[in-house]
Amino acid sequence: MTIDMSSDIYWIDATDDDVTLTLPDVSSLGGLQTWFSRIDNSAHTVTLLMSTNGQTFDGASTYGLTVSVRTVLAQVDSFATGTVRAFQRI
Repeated sequence: MTIDMSSDIYWIDATDDDVTLTLPDVSSLGGLQTWFSRIDNSAHTVTLLMSTNGQTFDGASTYGLTVSVRTVLAQVDSFATGTVRAFQRI
């Protein structure tokens, strides 16, 4: 599923299947903060995927939410480099 990052928080339920959220081109979203929170305890995967080649999530093109790291605050680099930083891993 492609998201537009217009919500302050995304509640993600992977009870029935793996979930992949594709983030938009973030180069024009400098400073934007969004929470991603996994709400299930299943063995399925939850993946945040960068849609634009060269943009990264803490240096990688994907970021996974696990049962042990359920929530992350994602902040788009304010310098419009296409980097999303992960803070507040819970």
